Amino acid sequence: MRFVIQKSIFDYNATNMKHYLFIFLILFIFSNISKAQSVITLGAGTNSVTNTAASGSPISQWYKTIHYQTIYTKTEINAQGIASGTISKIGFNVNTGTTYAWPHYIVKMKHTPNSLCWVDESFGMTTVLTLSNYQPTLPGFNMLSLDLPFAWNGTDNLVIDICADTLALYAMTGGIVFMYDVTTPYSSRNSYSDVAAACSYTTQTPLQQKPQIRFEFSSYSTDVSLHELQNNKYKMKTQPNPASEALNISYELDKEHETSVELVNLLGESIKLILPNQLQSQGKHEQNISVEELPSGIYFIKLKINQSESVEKIVITH
Repeated sequence: MRFVIQKSIFDYNATNMKHYLFIFLILFIFSNISKAQSVITLGAGTNSVTNTAASGSPISQWYKTIHYQTIYTKTEINAQGIASGTISKIGFNVNTGTTYAWPHYIVKMKHTPNSLCWVDESFGMTTVLTLSNYQPTLPGFNMLSLDLPFAWNGTDNLVIDICADTLALYAMTGGIVFMYDVTTPYSSRNSYSDVAAACSYTTQTPLQQKPQIRFEFSSYSTDVSLHELQNNKYKMKTQPNPASEALNISYELDKEHETSVELVNLLGESIKLILPNQLQSQGKHEQNISVEELPSGIYFIKLKINQSESVEKIVITH
């Protein structure tokens, strides 16, 4: 008796099996790069405002109690190389510390589709930190470890809400932090009082600046996608990715083509023309660029061949 065993579609030869295992491994590793920790800073410069009700800050003691809100946008956070992640610490950049310790200093967060503080955002907040007393005295970023780390979804903008109970005395000096977006209306908003704790009030006064802030992410994703790898006709690769010093871009042409390579930002604006449009021969080509001078963030390599384009997302970290 003879037994005939027919081959099925699952009977790959060794070469094909290695090929598909390699593709799977690359997609698994790079489709969503996840890292353990990252610290990012939003805002820069030496702009600060005087300690008055109109200018305010999240530590201002011009009045005996405060309620302060500001929004940090998805675009700002993405530009620092973070696609999503868990925030474990925050800190404002203190210029001049407070005279007194704030009683019952509370930090809350939430997601919002709004990019500016057009309205009060007090509804639906998550309390992430409660301090019985808080007195920032040293200049620089005063980092606070959150009681409840906040999982930022990477899709919405982020509201930071600060409020505190009533001081025995107000202080006309100190409580100043460094600001940015000092020409943008509705960058933040506040309420203040000398009577009752402002935590119970909605924020009423729009402000034309927002505090420089530092976030520490205990875990985060750069969402660096290489899904184009197996279908990319021109086999474009960028490495290393993320990059900090230099970046290598390679691709293969099936025949002679008009070719250009460009680095663009999240807004699609050209940052660097790597290869001006020119006729290139069949075969493998490589371009090497320095990225040391570029700010940390998400960028795209755009490979244009005749009328078609291949785009690869890259992350630059320093």
